[in-house]
Amino acid sequence: MIVAIGVGTWEFVRALETRGLRAPLLPLLTGGTIMLALAGIVVGVLFSLAARVGIVHRLPLLRVIVTGGWILKATIIAIIGAIFGALYPAYKAAQKDPIDALAYE
Repeated sequence: MIVAIGVGTWEFVRALETRGLRAPLLPLLTGGTIMLALAGIVVGVLFSLAARVGIVHRLPLLRVIVTGGWILKATIIAIIGAIFGALYPAYKAAQKDPIDALAYE
């Protein structure tokens, strides 16, 4: 989390240098998190489908059901979890002074 705060602070300083605003900070910091969550969702769903095929092939009497509703629920939970996980580092980065952040670079 400390690395996320440091990277977020650096991105924040760059946003201040180019735009001079604090408003776009949260979308800037949570955007990467959402992209990473979406990549994880795709990999997780593909892994689940591959595991389903393997289980059905190895144990034909065992039923494994993967529905669209299940995938949608898992996607929503993952995105909400990623956003909440990114809010604290983004909040801490927003509280830092840009001059202090640049002093350590």
